[in-house]
Amino acid sequence: FRDSIWPSATPEWLLCMGARLSEQKFLIFSAPELWYHCLMMPVLFPLGNWFFVGDRYFTDARVFALGTALVFLLYWCSVFTLTYAVRSVIRWFPDARQAVWRTLVMLGLVGALTVGLAAFDVWAYSLFPLLGTRFDADTVGDIIVLGLVFDVFLVLVLNIIYTYAQWQWQQTEKDTLKRQAMQHQLETLKGQINPHFLFNSLNSL
Repeated sequence: FRDSIWPSATPEWLLCMGARLSEQKFLIFSAPELWYHCLMMPVLFPLGNWFFVGDRYFTDARVFALGTALVFLLYWCSVFTLTYAVRSVIRWFPDARQAVWRTLVMLGLVGALTVGLAAFDVWAYSLFPLLGTRFDADTVGDIIVLGLVFDVFLVLVLNIIYTYAQWQWQQTEKDTLKRQAMQHQLETLKGQINPHFLFNSLNSL
């Protein structure tokens, strides 16, 4: 993925930050993906904590602080895992004509991982008595539903980013080939009007 696919309406300071982060080879997120997660966190954090803790998340400062810190860690743990899985599927189905299979395999793999991650998240919350979360099937089921909704958005966003980057790369290649062809034609025309070429052509006649 390239930094050039960052939306033009993005604030310049965030664009620069994302570009610098994307240049670091040890990170697996592109700039648009970081932007997407920055937008999703304010939505998913309160929603996830409401599922786990209930109204106390909004009324108790200690619960709010602990819940926010915990969901932050769990969110990025899940995102790293799911993004790596999506990257693997992209490597298996890199061609644009494989978009349907790529999307279906992504949804299947990410959905299966989400079930395990949901159980892990509920277990992590149950370790803190202050949060009052029970590790049971009902709670895990609620988080699986929330996770699957997030998965659909994640897969769609990553597919759109990848498809657009691939299209942009193809357009760049076409433009490069077109410029090379025009340059070759120009060099050919220059050679044809070269005096030595004309002299040699007259001699051949």
